[in-house]
Amino acid sequence: MGLWPPKTNDRLFIFFFGYLTIHCCLEYAELIEYIDNLEYVVTNLTENTILTMILVKITAYRLNAKRLHQVLEDVKDDYDEDKYKEPDERLSFLQYNVLAKRFIKISVPIMFLAALMFYLKPLTGQMRASKSRKETHV
Repeated sequence: MGLWPPKTNDRLFIFFFGYLTIHCCLEYAELIEYIDNLEYVVTNLTENTILTMILVKITAYRLNAKRLHQVLEDVKDDYDEDKYKEPDERLSFLQYNVLAKRFIKISVPIMFLAALMFYLKPLTGQMRASKSRKETHV
């Protein structure tokens, strides 16, 4: 998307930002057009809220790209193992790295499973309905 602070890409950012802005504006226009349909309004707002949040976040990232670049450089410098001379500092550094890896190994599958369950939930209602239809026809 052209946002990564060390390698900002203006053309790529403008393309994605323009695309997302147009998409978001069209979603709002559609919301206004079908404002009398409550089910559609809820569905539209669910999607459009996320799109608006993404638009605001990428704008904030772009405006603060230099600061984010500096933060990333500071983190990169702090991650150097040779920077820690004392054995206690080095041990703490390695323990925190092990803890971070463990957190990622546990949290990423849990988040994936939560997202999968969220998207599979509508199918359970359809499966129940088809099962009840089969039972009534038998």
